[in-house]
Amino acid sequence: MSADRPSQSDDELTATLREARSEYERRTRAQSPPTLTQNLDVENFWAAEEELLSYVPNHIKQHGHIEDKELLENIVLWKFPVVIGNIRENKPAQIATVSKRAFQAENARDAIQELNELQGVADSIAGAILMFAHPHRYTVMDPRATEALETLGYWNGDTVAVDEQYESYCLRCHELSQQTGLSLRDVDRALYILGGEE
Repeated sequence: MSADRPSQSDDELTATLREARSEYERRTRAQSPPTLTQNLDVENFWAAEEELLSYVPNHIKQHGHIEDKELLENIVLWKFPVVIGNIRENKPAQIATVSKRAFQAENARDAIQELNELQGVADSIAGAILMFAHPHRYTVMDPRATEALETLGYWNGDTVAVDEQYESYCLRCHELSQQTGLSLRDVDRALYILGGEE
């Protein structure tokens, strides 16, 4: 997936993304969604995200799948809490089986399709699960981030999360990460801010 590259210099691009990433932290430190913060025993959304980014990769490395149903619920509360009722309909054994297949998939599209077998999970939530499981490899594809990426000249695909373009989207975000020295997660945080207003 190619896109016309912007005239913005690497230094300007880096400064733009760093400023947006800082704004993401400022905003999320001011948010305290009660269920998520209580579940994780943290003060705000930023701390909840940091906790998940620390805990989930180790959990997946240890078990090879999502062993704890509450872990899936917390990821969904982070990404799209409105579907939490549907998520809670999944049985722990089903979550374990589906997530194991997803984490063993040969590519991101197959992983997303596996995760979509869980009730309440669609492409965007599946991408968030992959991001928390492997934050140095995957990122979150949603309209705010893709629109920001398009504005920066790095994307000309769909702006909604679709499994067939998720791998290409991640590659564009990796490219930005390499250009700017920001982590993949910080690139996504910046894109989220740049892609729209609260």
